[in-house]
Amino acid sequence: MADNYAAKAFGKLILMGEFAVLDGCSNFTVALERGVTCTFIPDGPETHLGPLTDSALNTVYSYLEESGKEVKHGSLSIANELVDENGMKIGLGSSGAIVVSVIDSVLKAYGIEPSVSLLYRLGTIAEARVQPDGSFTDIAAAACGGFFEYSPIDPDWIGAKITTDNVKDIVESQWPLVTATRYSWPEGLTLLIGWTHEESSTPNIIKKYQTIRTKYKKEHQAFTKDATQIITSFRKALDRGDSARIDEAIRNYRKCVQNLLVAVNLPLYTKKLSKLVKLAERHGAAAKPSGAWGGDCGFALCASAEQVELIKQDWLKAGITPIEATFAPAKFDI
Repeated sequence: MADNYAAKAFGKLILMGEFAVLDGCSNFTVALERGVTCTFIPDGPETHLGPLTDSALNTVYSYLEESGKEVKHGSLSIANELVDENGMKIGLGSSGAIVVSVIDSVLKAYGIEPSVSLLYRLGTIAEARVQPDGSFTDIAAAACGGFFEYSPIDPDWIGAKITTDNVKDIVESQWPLVTATRYSWPEGLTLLIGWTHEESSTPNIIKKYQTIRTKYKKEHQAFTKDATQIITSFRKALDRGDSARIDEAIRNYRKCVQNLLVAVNLPLYTKKLSKLVKLAERHGAAAKPSGAWGGDCGFALCASAEQVELIKQDWLKAGITPIEATFAPAKFDI
């Protein structure tokens, strides 16, 4: 083995479909060039950098051993572009990027150039062992790149599999429902991301959403019905390249989530996120929070360079850090 093996995995931003993706809907996600690079050093002292990295290592080691490889543990170093200088996550898919970059670097050390599908499946297994209730969108983005519509694996299915089957058998089994469909970014629109400097916890918010399902069934059903229609409208607008309808769907989905949060008295539309949206909308850009809400990031779809600069200036005055999105290259199978 050579001295070290490095692999980079991408960050992500969910544009459309958050929350509803946990109910069988699809979401639309952008993978970002900004990401995580892991360097694996074979035969080095074992590194323990937290539950996610341990799970990623244990998962890929199991896969290699079950594939007939003689595995020697090693050490890791991680360069993370998805946290600030103090180590705070900025809400762009750090967990998934860490998991996928660890798995990719270890596979490379054993002479395996993994497919996107292999990275996605091993990454999902690893993340499900630690955070079992999510959609694994961050894993899909970290592995796939590009701009895509994603329909996730059933978390109950993967949850059952990881308790009964070995890793290699899970990887090689038929995975129900999972799809990722590549899209071209709409011409004439620039994605501008804003970071609120408020950290949100996706696992905690997912638990709150699960409570909504059982405690507020009427409100939840109304949300999923409306969300499904808006996601369909967004897909049709993308297919037609209709910027006005794309903007309309973004705004409608924001209002759809807001309506649910108000109905169940869950204050995830924070003052900072609200400010981010209002400042962008003041300049005519469609804007909304991303991902789990509750903090982290929002975004604006801008139609001109002038609009981008005006929003940046206003966000900075409000303590919101603009992040210009550089899209990750699309790889693409899943």
